[in-house]
Amino acid sequence: MEAAESSFAQALRGRRCDRLLAQEHWFEGKLSDPYNVIFARLDDNRHLRFLFDGGVFFWREEDPEVPEPHSGSAYRLVEIPVAHALRGRKVEAVAFCGVTGGGRRLEAVFGGGATLILENVDDTTKLSVKGAYDT
Repeated sequence: MEAAESSFAQALRGRRCDRLLAQEHWFEGKLSDPYNVIFARLDDNRHLRFLFDGGVFFWREEDPEVPEPHSGSAYRLVEIPVAHALRGRKVEAVAFCGVTGGGRRLEAVFGGGATLILENVDDTTKLSVKGAYDT
């Protein structure tokens, strides 16, 4: 596990997730990346900002923000549609692995068996939630 991945896993593991936001990237009025950056608010009111860029994982503590529009690009902060399934649940495990095609994958296992999956292949990030959770 890379240093950034390891330190992120330590920061997230054992914490309760109170909110998940996505910073969307829009280009010339069209959504180009729905999961450009993810923000997780933890039970101690810290926000973890994390993302994959070209298959490399980055993170830091930072409150959610939207960059200024520039060169046809704009950004929006939105609640992730499946976030309600994870709200208030404790993160039990965090793991990273490679994926076919040279990408990278993050899996965060929450109490109750739900797993948040963030996968980046060809500089495109997809997010899903699998497992037992209340809808």
